[in-house]
Amino acid sequence: MLQRWLAARYRRAAFPDEFDRRFKDETGVAERLARVFKDSGNHVPAVFFDIDGHEDLRRNGPDEPFEVFITLLYATNVDPTEAESAASTAAKRIEEIFKSRCTVDRAGTKVWQWIELQGVEVISDQALTYADSLQLTQWHADHISLRSEPEQPMLGG
Repeated sequence: MLQRWLAARYRRAAFPDEFDRRFKDETGVAERLARVFKDSGNHVPAVFFDIDGHEDLRRNGPDEPFEVFITLLYATNVDPTEAESAASTAAKRIEEIFKSRCTVDRAGTKVWQWIELQGVEVISDQALTYADSLQLTQWHADHISLRSEPEQPMLGG
């Protein structure tokens, strides 16, 4: 398990520093997302982010949000129907988290701040192509996926 963790730790793709700061510190979304996947490691082995359509855009302040699209990859090796259902439930929860943590009410209208969620896609591990995966940045949440009770595979490992 330690060997897998170390390998994942040193091969992981990094998010832009400003996005990472907003994701963890400004909004607290990272920790809440980790809780969503706490017990679903057997069903959702990977979570991918597309940030700003792969463009390196500078952001200045909360009113210039990063745009993020999230892809949840569900496993088809054991019970694909149950895995798809778990991933769909996670997708709804992710939307709720972003809406509650990254929007503010201005004159009766919800406005995105810090990070704008463009959408969440649920896709099977058999449908995501290698070419598609190269266009995405995998989110590694090994701090929750290395739990032993119940034992979970490494999310994104």
